[in-house]
Amino acid sequence: MTATAPDAFEELRAVELDERSRTEQRIILTAPALLDLGTRHGYAAVGMADLGEDDAVYLRRDDPAFAGTPPELAADAVIFGATPRAVDEVWVAGRRIVADGLHVGYAAAHAGYVAALASLGMDG
Repeated sequence: MTATAPDAFEELRAVELDERSRTEQRIILTAPALLDLGTRHGYAAVGMADLGEDDAVYLRRDDPAFAGTPPELAADAVIFGATPRAVDEVWVAGRRIVADGLHVGYAAAHAGYVAALASLGMDG
């Protein structure tokens, strides 16, 4: 079994693809509508409509997914081209939890993992 990292962009693309299958039509949801589903409406769906105000995700403008994208198609590039690689910073409840593309606790988690492997006689 292989674990994969969560990909919110892929999840939003799947919504559109599922709707295409269900309705047998294309472009059921626009990229701006999908962004709204993944943000504002997503918070509302889990009963947290008023809690997203201090949350933000910042993407790298130099990510290949956005190369040559005109401003009016930025939402399309985010939804249909971006991957977690494009994420630069994430803020939750006013606290930065991802900086420079890495979770702020990554180094400590990795060190703990390596220590656990070493305690089991395994190399990390």
